[in-house]
Amino acid sequence: MNINIIYIWWFILSFYSIYNIYTLYIYKLKINYYKSHNHKHKLINYDKSNFIACCLYTSACAIRSIFPRIDVERICLFNNVLSYPIVGRICATIGELAFIYQVTLITKNIAEYLDCYRINNYMNIIRCMNIYAQLFCWVGVLYQKNIMHVFEECIWMISISFIGFCYLYFYGQVEYNIFKIIFYISQIYTFFMIFIDIPMYYNKSINDTEIIDISLIDAIKNMSYCDISDSYNVWKQEIPWMTGYFINGPYISLKLLDLFNL
Repeated sequence: MNINIIYIWWFILSFYSIYNIYTLYIYKLKINYYKSHNHKHKLINYDKSNFIACCLYTSACAIRSIFPRIDVERICLFNNVLSYPIVGRICATIGELAFIYQVTLITKNIAEYLDCYRINNYMNIIRCMNIYAQLFCWVGVLYQKNIMHVFEECIWMISISFIGFCYLYFYGQVEYNIFKIIFYISQIYTFFMIFIDIPMYYNKSINDTEIIDISLIDAIKNMSYCDISDSYNVWKQEIPWMTGYFINGPYISLKLLDLFNL
């Protein structure tokens, strides 16, 4: 019964991911149609860099959903090259940098519209912070140190929480309800990170007693394999964050494509 739960969970995430890719395809068809028929008023929210960032993030999430893995422990659900931790980490890096770029891009656009230029500058800092988050994550996966994921997740928590407060400030300038909703979502995310995600990685780090003393090349090679497991006991700690991440992340990214009519 426990094994079936894992595959049901995997099927739901995979189906949702494929649907997101289809949604992007339909969105692009509409944009091409509007361009060819000179419907400029329907292209008011279209931004090519926003769309590319969404495509990168949504595609990365799709690969990681369909071929799930637990990076540090080198565990995969399927024996497939796309399941290897090295592939997942590359996808995650590209996708997450694209996502934070997309979020900060929208925030910068709103800040400029409302003449909040200081927030515009803060978004550049957020982008830099998340480059460091990716570096922490790479070190954690390469050398199987969960404590590095604690640092990474703390950066994400601070970044999203701060962005949420920026939208609360925007709401004080223009009472646009979506600004308040974004603030609430950011704070829900913050509480999730504080009470679930970060403690999970910290508890894992306590068990990281083995010292991994290998070269960078060997560490990369070590990321090019994984042990196969469909045991619920193995995956149960990963299911909450993976479900929230792979469902809510692409949903938000897709909504940011044409959320604001500024």
